[in-house]
Amino acid sequence: MMGKAIKNTDVPVTKGTSGILVISEDEASRGEQQNCIRCGKCVSVCPMGLEPNLLMDLSEKGFYEKASSEDIMTCIECGSCSYVCPSHRPLLDYIRFGKNIVKKLEIVKN
Repeated sequence: MMGKAIKNTDVPVTKGTSGILVISEDEASRGEQQNCIRCGKCVSVCPMGLEPNLLMDLSEKGFYEKASSEDIMTCIECGSCSYVCPSHRPLLDYIRFGKNIVKKLEIVKN
């Protein structure tokens, strides 16, 4: 279940759309975010071998150069980390945000 969540059907379906998943509001709702308990589930489930908890923390605190050196751009945005997190942390949201900033910083550098 990769992709971005949308709240309404006003988004066009293009040839790049591989599937549409419709779920109830109860299934889509997130639990209340809590502090990371360092369980390592996000790390063990990451198909790219990244540390999503670290990448989220770096993005949240604005350490984008460090996030870049920790290979934030390698993330394939599968969402597995957010799905397995027992603390309901928005890992993928912050990683996407961090990737966007890192991309902009790379453009400025070059």
